[in-house]
Amino acid sequence: RSSAIQLAGSTPVGRVRHAHPADIGRALDLGCEGVIVPNVDSAAQAREVAGAVRYPPAGYRSAGGVLAAAEPFCLVMVESAEAVTDLPATLDIDGVDGVYVGPRDLSFALGCELDPGDPVLGPALAQIWAACATAGKPVGVHATEAAIARRYREGGCTLLTTVADAAAITRD
Repeated sequence: RSSAIQLAGSTPVGRVRHAHPADIGRALDLGCEGVIVPNVDSAAQAREVAGAVRYPPAGYRSAGGVLAAAEPFCLVMVESAEAVTDLPATLDIDGVDGVYVGPRDLSFALGCELDPGDPVLGPALAQIWAACATAGKPVGVHATEAAIARRYREGGCTLLTTVADAAAITRD
C-alpha cells in the first residue's frame, strides 16, 4: 500500500503495464506519486502519456482517485531504437519529468547483447544519458549487478533499480 511506503519515508512509484490512460490512472488513483510508463517510442506518444498523468488543463486525467497525488511525476521508458532517436523531442515535452531505461528490452530491440560495453548498446546508453543531461532531466535504469549499477551511476543515472520485486520478496 502507498500509505505504508510513505510512512517508511519513501515515495510510492508504479511501473504501469501499458502506456494506456486506464493503467496510468489506476496506479495514480491507488496512491502512487509517480509512474514509470513502458513502451513509449515517440514524442507524440510521450505527450499522450504526460496528458494521462496530469489533471486539466495540463492534461486530461480524471479526478476520481481519492489517494491521488496533486502533482504526480511521469517517467517514460526508453526501450527501442525509435525512442532513442526521438528522445530529445520527448524530453522537451512538458509533463515528461525524466526517463527510465529498460536495458534488456533496449538490447532486444537493438539486436545486441545486454552488456553496457556492447558496441551497439553502449553508445545508445551514452546517447540517452547525454540527452537527459542536456535536458536537465533525471534518468533511471535497471541494474541488478553492483559493477553495472556503479557504471550507470557514473554515467549520470540518478534512479537505479538494483533488485527486482520477485527477488526481494523471496530473499531469505
